[in-house]
Amino acid sequence: MTAGGHIGRLAISGAIGLMVSAAVGVHALSALSTKSAPETATALFPLNGEAYEVAAFKAFTDAASRGQSLKQAAQGARELSLSALKRDPASVKSHALLALADGDAGPQEDVLTLASRLNRRDLTLQGLVLESHLAANEVDRSISSLDEILRVHPTYHSEFFPILGEALLDDRTVPTFSALLDGTSPWHEFFFTAYAVKQQPLLPNLAQLRLRRDLVDAEFDRTLIAGLIKIGEVETAAEVFAVVGGSNGTGPVTGALSWSAEFPPFDWQFTNESDFRAQESRDGARLELFARPGQGGIIAQRILPVPAAPFAIELTQTAETASRADAVRIELRCPGDSEPFFVQALGDGANTLSFESAPACEQMLLGIYARAFTGQQTLRTELGQITITGS
Repeated sequence: MTAGGHIGRLAISGAIGLMVSAAVGVHALSALSTKSAPETATALFPLNGEAYEVAAFKAFTDAASRGQSLKQAAQGARELSLSALKRDPASVKSHALLALADGDAGPQEDVLTLASRLNRRDLTLQGLVLESHLAANEVDRSISSLDEILRVHPTYHSEFFPILGEALLDDRTVPTFSALLDGTSPWHEFFFTAYAVKQQPLLPNLAQLRLRRDLVDAEFDRTLIAGLIKIGEVETAAEVFAVVGGSNGTGPVTGALSWSAEFPPFDWQFTNESDFRAQESRDGARLELFARPGQGGIIAQRILPVPAAPFAIELTQTAETASRADAVRIELRCPGDSEPFFVQALGDGANTLSFESAPACEQMLLGIYARAFTGQQTLRTELGQITITGS
């Protein structure tokens, strides 16, 4: 099924419900007699075009709520719509109903779009415009219609965000989302942070959208990157990191690595517990490790591109307390693998880890493990910056 088909299937029942609720809003804007009893209002004052308009929409929404198609419901309200237009030729809702009743896609769309422009605050008209685009399988125009609706009626996000999500599943809609959801309306940010980034199927295309331009903020980027890693889209996550982190997240890396933890897992992810933790030193040059006796495990880790072989990893350890020789170690593994391809304990002073060949993965997970063994002193040690050197 196409993205448009998905959208249409999801939107039909929702559109009908919105039209019913919107009719109540129309009543609230009318005179008291028109609001409470449009039939009575038309009998008391035959020139009351607004009353005929309200009566037409009431007949339409009542029929739609009973299961009639939108076209059938509009046809049932045809005579009341014509009566409204005789008394008020500018009755945009009546024009919309007649267009929907006629069912001719071209003129119907033209009239609905014009009516919507004349009265952008009317949710029913906006819903009808959306329905016309859905019926024509015009996904881009459907997104545009949803944007217009939510700019004026942001409280309807729960009804329309799933429809937008279905559209974002289609790769072809990414340019449309990039052009329309530009941050000029508050609902744009809310869609990204409260809905899209929490839907795993949307993350690959949401990443492509993020690669095109800025969306929200650093917290959104962190959530997106973490979500992509969780579903196994490591390379895509690395591309996003390369943009948001200002670093080369996809090519071989050499030189000194910072201890930044802004965008894990391509920056560092530190364990932070009262009895087992890692933290960057104030000057950013060292990583401070702390572990009470009996505590141990992974204390810091990050993903980085595999360097071109041969390569070496160099770092210095400065221990503040005496500990076993294997208290701190480095482990390297390919993301997703259960077993590391390299393990080496760090000694006090300078350490060099040499590699003649590269692993069979483009990214590798670098983990620092620490342990303070039961019966020994609390582990307090510092690691200097990790430096990767090539051939």
